[in-house]
Amino acid sequence: MKDSFQKNSYASSMGKFKSKCQEHEQFESNHSYNNIHSFESIQMLNTAIIKSREKKIDQSYEERLRVACESPAIQALNIAINFLANNQRISCDQAAVQIIDLVHELDSVWHSYVMMEGIDRLKDLLSSKVTQNQ
Repeated sequence: MKDSFQKNSYASSMGKFKSKCQEHEQFESNHSYNNIHSFESIQMLNTAIIKSREKKIDQSYEERLRVACESPAIQALNIAINFLANNQRISCDQAAVQIIDLVHELDSVWHSYVMMEGIDRLKDLLSSKVTQNQ
């Protein structure tokens, strides 16, 4: 059933994409090149990119989600959400959002840190190669 849905979804998306191409060709024949033309082309390219990735998406998300929701880590998060909600006198929804926002912020900070470390190492590597070549 999933395959049928995916094929129908893909076929529908490709039909829309082809329709957009035809609209684009009609537009191009009726109008000179301008920003609208460029904008529509970008939209069509973005749609094509997204649709091409659709085929590569791991379809086992239901099983992955089930396994994750049954994990001890989820139980720990549930305890943390209840603790934060009671401690701060806020709803569990608000507590969950605060926890997720904090995790995203930590992830972002560490991503930036690792990126800068990598850039610094590349700079060191490049400067040592330049020094060796002189």
